[in-house]
Amino acid sequence: MLKNAISTLEVLCLIGAVVLAILWVRQPTGPYEPVLALCSAVTLILDFSRRFMRSSKLRVFVSVGATYTKAQEDYVKTFERFLEQNACKRLMVGRDSPAARQPILQVRDLMRKADAVVVLAFTRYIITSAIEKPGADRPKHRAEEIRDERYPTVWNQIEAAIAFGLKRPLLVIVEDGLKQEAMLKDRYEFKAIVSPMDPELFESDEFKRVFADFAQIARRRSWLRL
Repeated sequence: MLKNAISTLEVLCLIGAVVLAILWVRQPTGPYEPVLALCSAVTLILDFSRRFMRSSKLRVFVSVGATYTKAQEDYVKTFERFLEQNACKRLMVGRDSPAARQPILQVRDLMRKADAVVVLAFTRYIITSAIEKPGADRPKHRAEEIRDERYPTVWNQIEAAIAFGLKRPLLVIVEDGLKQEAMLKDRYEFKAIVSPMDPELFESDEFKRVFADFAQIARRRSWLRL
């Protein structure tokens, strides 16, 4: 692959520059300066090429739970097509990583490759009746009843937290009516999108505008990463 060839050439240029620098120290009158300058120029060109290639197709890690209804599958597939149509490469656990590894390791490794992260949060659990803080007896704490609350997979929270820790641009898309808490709250760099789980969301002008701004920022930041 071209990316591997560029990396190999960068290593060779670095090794050559180190060797020439040692020879130059031992023999200061030797004609090493032009060759060192050439190695430096080639390295800069290769680095520029690598960054350009990386930013030309944005690598987007998609945090999404396993789909268990046709509506969810259509929703996810529509977003995947949207990414492809907007010069983005999807990175997703279970589809773009070795299945034999533990999921948390797949998440970590894929997200390190990613330029941005998008969370698709939809219903995994419906809590019809529960108690929050049962038996609370400390000041400012009290037991509260939970009724008919809907929650996403916990992996949305885990993956969003990893993205935040790695300083990746994070866009959260939450199904309307879902319980928003922790990393899925509307309190981070990019405003969370709350909408019914409708594939038409990704065809709307408003979403296209928001995603274009998000992608532009992510591409700009990808240039600054090694």
